[in-house]
Amino acid sequence: MVVGRECGAPWRVGHEGAEVRAYIAAALKHHECKFKAWMEKRQRGATFFNFMRQIEQKVGRGGLIYSNLFAFDFDGQDPRACKEHYESVIEPLSRELLKAQIDHFRPDLIIFANGVTSMQVRRRIFPHAPGVVKGGQDWSAAPHSIPNSQLWEFELYGRYRCLRIQHPSNYSKPAARARQFLVDRLLPAAP
Repeated sequence: MVVGRECGAPWRVGHEGAEVRAYIAAALKHHECKFKAWMEKRQRGATFFNFMRQIEQKVGRGGLIYSNLFAFDFDGQDPRACKEHYESVIEPLSRELLKAQIDHFRPDLIIFANGVTSMQVRRRIFPHAPGVVKGGQDWSAAPHSIPNSQLWEFELYGRYRCLRIQHPSNYSKPAARARQFLVDRLLPAAP
């Protein structure tokens, strides 16, 4: 599972009928179509979906789960800009949705690729507290000396191995080195 913080896509979803189930079905179909299109569109530079394609080459698309730190955007932008509703609506619903996705999919590995600008959000959703976030591996002793600011490993709920990296759009050499270090160590999908 890769958790990003993608906020700029056109996500206006129509639906048939007035039921919540109709909207959810339409939103899931929309997400599936958008994800497929993004994965097939080659782009230049460091982008979130170029990173996703690198992971897909190692684990296969069937083993790849795309999720988002935020359940909503705000007019195509970062939802934290919506001061009126962010704390009371957006972040609590984002927390519930992300936890439900983790419970449903039970991923072997979770890569938080949402960067430092949303680090505090991730820490509020998954606080460093007993039973939630445990430990952390320092990668500075790795062959290429990857600092914790670029790659950090921890355990979530005593069950899920997690890695946290900068957002893939970060062009810095240390961030790129940490991403490649992570991708190189992913286990290939079983045949």
